[in-house]
Amino acid sequence: MSRPFLKLSAILLVLHTSVFGQVLPFHTYTTKDGLLSNRILTMMQDSRGYLWIGTADGVSVFDGVTFKNYTPADGLAGSYVTSIIESKKAPGTMWIGTLDGGLCMFANGTFRKIDLGTSSTQVFSLMEDLEGTLWCGTNDLVLQVREDTVTPFHRELIPRGETGIVEGSDSLVYIASQMALFVHSNRSGVLRPIDLDLTRGVLLAGINKDTKGDVWGASTDSTVYHFRGAMLLEKRHIGTRSNYPMVFDNDDELWFGGVFRIPLNQLAGGRPIHYTTENGLPGGIVYPLLVDSEDNIWFGSWDNGLVKLAEKDIVSFPAKIHDSKNAVIADDHGRLWGLAVDGVYEYWLASDGSWHQTRHLIGPPSNPLLHGSTGAFAHGYLWIGCNDRTIKGYRVRASHPTMPSSMTLVRTISFKQRLFTEDLFGVHSDRDNNLWCVIGNTLEVVDVSGEPRVIRRIASPPLPSNAFVNSLWKDRRGNVWIGEYNLGLFLLPYGSSHDDTVMHFTTKNGLPDNSIRSITEDRDGRVWIGTRFGGLAVYEDGKFTTISTKDGLLSNHIRGMACDSTGTMWLGTSLGPMYINTRDNKRFGWNNELLGIRANACGVHAQGFLWFATSNGLTLYQHSKHRLNTNAPPVYITSFTVNGQSFDVGSPAALSYQQNNCVIGFVGISLRDESAVRYQYRLQGVDTSWGSPTSQRSVTFATLSPGTYAFEVKAINADGITSAAPAAVSFTIHPPFWQRWWFIALCALAAAGVGYALYRYRIEKLLEVERLRTRIASDLHDDIGSGLTRIAILSDMALKQSTQDEVSADSPMRTVGFVARELHEVMTDVVWAIGPEREGSGSPLRRIKVFATEMCEGAGVALRFSADEKLDQMVLTPQVRRAVLMIGKEAITNVVRHAMCTEVLVNLGASEKFFRISVEDNGKGFATGNLPRMSGLVNMQRRAEKAGGSLKVLSTPGSGTRVEAHIPLNVY
Repeated sequence: MSRPFLKLSAILLVLHTSVFGQVLPFHTYTTKDGLLSNRILTMMQDSRGYLWIGTADGVSVFDGVTFKNYTPADGLAGSYVTSIIESKKAPGTMWIGTLDGGLCMFANGTFRKIDLGTSSTQVFSLMEDLEGTLWCGTNDLVLQVREDTVTPFHRELIPRGETGIVEGSDSLVYIASQMALFVHSNRSGVLRPIDLDLTRGVLLAGINKDTKGDVWGASTDSTVYHFRGAMLLEKRHIGTRSNYPMVFDNDDELWFGGVFRIPLNQLAGGRPIHYTTENGLPGGIVYPLLVDSEDNIWFGSWDNGLVKLAEKDIVSFPAKIHDSKNAVIADDHGRLWGLAVDGVYEYWLASDGSWHQTRHLIGPPSNPLLHGSTGAFAHGYLWIGCNDRTIKGYRVRASHPTMPSSMTLVRTISFKQRLFTEDLFGVHSDRDNNLWCVIGNTLEVVDVSGEPRVIRRIASPPLPSNAFVNSLWKDRRGNVWIGEYNLGLFLLPYGSSHDDTVMHFTTKNGLPDNSIRSITEDRDGRVWIGTRFGGLAVYEDGKFTTISTKDGLLSNHIRGMACDSTGTMWLGTSLGPMYINTRDNKRFGWNNELLGIRANACGVHAQGFLWFATSNGLTLYQHSKHRLNTNAPPVYITSFTVNGQSFDVGSPAALSYQQNNCVIGFVGISLRDESAVRYQYRLQGVDTSWGSPTSQRSVTFATLSPGTYAFEVKAINADGITSAAPAAVSFTIHPPFWQRWWFIALCALAAAGVGYALYRYRIEKLLEVERLRTRIASDLHDDIGSGLTRIAILSDMALKQSTQDEVSADSPMRTVGFVARELHEVMTDVVWAIGPEREGSGSPLRRIKVFATEMCEGAGVALRFSADEKLDQMVLTPQVRRAVLMIGKEAITNVVRHAMCTEVLVNLGASEKFFRISVEDNGKGFATGNLPRMSGLVNMQRRAEKAGGSLKVLSTPGSGTRVEAHIPLNVY
């Protein structure tokens, strides 16, 4: 798009259509919002969606919420920025032309100045063709820049001075000076002039191209030129002069500096619509610069900032319209009439799509209309309730579609005789064109098809004596629904001639609220009731269904309703207009540009427009032309900060375990309803599910644990469209060295080494114990055993040599021999128990069996001995062997000495955990209560407990004794 020429001569206005009072929803951004300068010179939208604004003080880049500014202090070549384009060859690289610094390139966050090599330092326009050549229009020459090589282009043919450059279709380049237009073919290399037949003093204001690739030009004599290729297709004089170029919106409408607007299909005979400060534009010179990817139209102003028009099909007319359900009336010709404190306003739509307004005065200016005025249209007349207690009927006629109507008073309905203290509160028309007049607590139905006459009067009863009728609707069945201000809903069934058939509905019958504010009917015959505090009630099949803010309404205060041709129900709420789908009563919506409009009433215009009446005027909305913003908003990570330090968002970050407080900033680019953009994000590594939508543009993650993370975010625009792909940044927080694999591996190796050392130490100690046991056993066997044996032998020899008296049974010598042999036997058991030899259990079996046999045979007691076969394969520890042997010998000895039995049963066995020995006799038995006093049993108990086992003694006097020990196995 070419930049407007900078010789800012006065804009000359000629014949145009007046749109006095029509206000469009322009949004203005100034330095108070962060804009670098209020003098706007050029604009463009890059491939990422950002808006680049060239100002008199540098460049501002807008993301929809914030402005990022660049000045010469940041490396910009100059401050007075006249043109900005993005490279087609290298998207993301920006070319910026200035008046005071020439040309520079912005790439990867840095500026680089381009030396043009000539005296042409003032850059007015830039264009990069499909081959990647940069065309630069300067104050002196047209230059071509290829890989930093600058070449003048046909300096002998193109007039010196400001030039605009546009690339059309078929690789054609259009070069416009103020007095000539040239077209150059990159294929043939031929430059040709195009004859515009400009008259003396007429200048070419600028050129631009449309979405089809056709090129358009405008001259200062209100002429528009349409080119295709090198051909001039048409030339139209449109009735406006402007030295600013034009832009094309997506509805094939031209916008000219000034600001003027005209549809392309009306170039032949239409007149542009002119917008000024009265229509919401800021003061000073304003010209259009850009239509962005979301159909927003952006305007630059001279010292008054940046202007955006997102909804050109919403217009408002300021007026002090009465707060009444019937203060806006639609006639049979599609014109709207607004009853205001200063007169009656007429609104009509012209063929060019513009709305017009005019004011009619009724009566003397000092006493014009009834406060809270109300009216209706019936039988071709506009009926207005007046403050002289009359309803006046006016014939309204328009002599021409562009002209206001005339108003002629033809009928008067007087209530002066009945209205002494009461007021005329309202006038309603039903579908039979009868007027329902609210007079105090009485309804009077007036037939106005001819001379007005009252055909029905409804008073108290059945209406309450304090009734105040606030709304009224006659449905398609002929039933009349009456909404009372505080007392609920009344129904007059069709065909009823008696007022006692009136039905009364309140909250007891299912209404959400008794304060009724509006009533209407949808296409399916359901009756909709709007309330003051309870939202909506839908009456169908004798039941009320409530719809409130819990279901999605903006507000529970529903002041007006209207059903359009698609079946959509429009609601005028205290927080703004909205709509609801009547098919399921679940799909809601609204236009953000309309939020905040407190709609007292609403309706559908004959041409499909919606109108909303407020105390500040009338708002008109052509919803059928509204486009949903289906552009998926691009979303970007703007910052990644860890512990206050910034990191590159384009590459994975490797962080230490102490760098675990992360702040991530992001932005979704949607320049329409930018404040309504919401975000969803998730942090892979913590949670895989998307969070709830939020308006926050940054998120903080504190004290993250070591691990690998991927943050993802997506944007959602005002119409619910989600980003095509989420933006992402990944990072890794490394654990401290004591948690890393190599450290853990070293610790494991060290632990293994220590464990092995301890194992070797234990083995050495066990070997020492084994060696000590071997030495002790050898010493006991060799030294003490041989000594005891020698004593026994010597005692026997001494006995043989002694006299008969000396060898008596209790002689000391015989006792010495007996004790020596007994000690030798005990020592042999001890040596066997602690000996290192790994004897099978056959050794304790044999010892116990031999001992039991010898003892029982000597005492004449029968012995039964049994043992488990698996004991032969078991190897027992010395502690187990000794405990089993000593307990077994002690038990057998006690049986032989004390049991006085005839039979003894010895049994040895083993389970997975215990060695079991049982000795049972059929002797005299004893009372187990004496167990602590029997030293033999006490010794066995102590031996069993010392070995970690248990001893159980079962005995009854006269029934024998059973001793059973369980010794834990400690198997090698």
